[in-house]
Amino acid sequence: SPFIVPVLRRKVAAVIERAGFLPASHDRKDLVQTLETYPRDDLFQIDIDHLFEIAMGILRLQERRRVRLFVHREPYGRFVSCLVFIPRDRYTTQVRERIAHFLVDAYGSRGYEWNTRLSDSTLARLHYVLHLEAPAIDTVDVAELEKLIAAAARAWADDLRDALIASRGEETGLDVLRAWTDAFPPAYR
Repeated sequence: SPFIVPVLRRKVAAVIERAGFLPASHDRKDLVQTLETYPRDDLFQIDIDHLFEIAMGILRLQERRRVRLFVHREPYGRFVSCLVFIPRDRYTTQVRERIAHFLVDAYGSRGYEWNTRLSDSTLARLHYVLHLEAPAIDTVDVAELEKLIAAAARAWADDLRDALIASRGEETGLDVLRAWTDAFPPAYR
C-alpha cells in the first residue's frame, strides 16, 4: 500500500487533502481506491499536482463506459506512462495491440511494457510504459490520441448503431438494432 511507504504516504495524503472530500464519503473512498491501485513506479515519479489531476480524472470517469487516456512523462524524458481506460467488454488482445501501436507511433517509442487491470468495474485499465530514444515529445496531441484509441475500442455493433440511427432516426434505429445486432455472423462483421 502506498500508505505504508513514507514518501508515497505523504504524496497520497496531499492528494486526498487537496480533493477536500468528507472523511466517510464515497468520493473519498473511491479516491483512496484509485490511489491504492495506481501503478507504483508512477507514484514514485509523479509530482503531486499531476497525480491530483490524473486521480480526479479517473474519479470523474467512475463507471462511465467511455475511453480515457491519461499520460505522465517521467521527469528525465526516458519513459512515458499511459493509463488507458476502456469498457471492459471491449478489451481484447487485438484492441490492446492496436492501442499500443497508436501510442508507440505518437511518441516514437522504441519499445513498451504493458499490463492490464480488470476488476469489478465496467472499465478495464491498460497501463503502457513507453521506452523513448530521445526525451518525451511534448507536441503529442493527447486529445487526438484519445480519439484514435476510442475508435480502436469501438465494436462493430457501435458502428451499426450509429448507421441505423443516422438512417432511420433514433427510435426506429434502436428498434432495428435490437432485432439485427446478433443477426450477422462474425465473419461478416
